[in-house]
Amino acid sequence: MRRSWYNGVLDVAFPPVCLHCKAETLSHNALCATCFAQVERISPPFCHGCAAPLPAAEHLNQNHHCIYCQNSPPPWSTARAAFIFGEVTQSLIFDLKYGDRTEVATFFADAMMRHGGDLLSDADLIAPVPLHWRRLLRRKFNQAAIMARTLSRIYPGPLQLVPNLLKRIQHTGALARLGPDARMERVREAITLNPRYKEMIKGRHIVMVDDILTTGATLSICSQRLLDAGATQVAILVATRSGRHILPFAHKIHGFINAED
Repeated sequence: MRRSWYNGVLDVAFPPVCLHCKAETLSHNALCATCFAQVERISPPFCHGCAAPLPAAEHLNQNHHCIYCQNSPPPWSTARAAFIFGEVTQSLIFDLKYGDRTEVATFFADAMMRHGGDLLSDADLIAPVPLHWRRLLRRKFNQAAIMARTLSRIYPGPLQLVPNLLKRIQHTGALARLGPDARMERVREAITLNPRYKEMIKGRHIVMVDDILTTGATLSICSQRLLDAGATQVAILVATRSGRHILPFAHKIHGFINAED
């Protein structure tokens, strides 16, 4: 009762507004109806390998994989995304990453929970894609870590958050304009397992969290590092994914990593 009264006072003093256009809304950390109508949610049928939405279930094989993931399986077991990376979601992610609007992470985490809660039910650990310390110092936070932390809090069952499970030991610079092969070259030596968790992850099912799935290069390296260290399974849960297929190159992941040995 006291919490309801307190929330009511806050709503009067600071009325909820749309995260994108600032129009009035019924609740905090939400979009108005107009902006939400511009967001492309990913709903079945979609590929369980790369999270791509598909026009019909006939485009999936018996494992619910598209033709790209059937021919070039990614290293992770399954992937799920809440939204397509579009005008509104891009603006929200940029506000989160570069505008210190951490409340946006709550909106995305709620959507990720609805779209990928079943992945969390099978998981032992949840971890974010890591940032290099130089980028972390500039941004002040890791947006993927905030999403992972929020997911661990709102998930009703036991789920252990390990925010520094992986480490980014090299600064790769901006990757947004690079193709999949160039990204893979940049990140393959940049990400490593945090040695303090080497024993913890053996035999564990891990969910990796990020804000966007584009080429899959970074998440491929993250997944392979965990699998090589003994994780039983790695699943991917992201807020958004690019509208194009991402994995025609995925068969190269083993060649890229084995080339280091």
